[in-house]
Amino acid sequence: MAVLALAGLGLAQTDAGRDALADVGIAAPSEPYTEISLARPDATPAIEDGVVPMVVRVHNVEGTRRTYAWTATVHAPGASPQEAARGRLTLEDGAAETLRVRVPVICTADQMRVDVSVGGRHRAVGVWVPCGEGAP
Repeated sequence: MAVLALAGLGLAQTDAGRDALADVGIAAPSEPYTEISLARPDATPAIEDGVVPMVVRVHNVEGTRRTYAWTATVHAPGASPQEAARGRLTLEDGAAETLRVRVPVICTADQMRVDVSVGGRHRAVGVWVPCGEGAP
């Protein structure tokens, strides 16, 4: 019996299994959400002429058209974030877009944190950017 239950749980995790459960009226409600990610998580942005270019991917799965307010903040370790840039992005339901943000940074430590949030601090991505020679 336990093996059968485990097999059923495994099947329910697949697309075919979810479809079968939905066909018989057993399905979890779909929760609306927004995805936010670094477009190139393997690349650490660098400070170029006092600006950090951040490339962020935003995907709207909220079930409706949505206008997001985005904010870029900068701070040194242990310091409070300071707003550096802001804007708006409108996406249709299901749409994804790459948001290119040029964030002004003045180094006050060996490294600075640059974050981009979309719709609030709970939806944010960021990186630590090293401050070296040539950085403002």
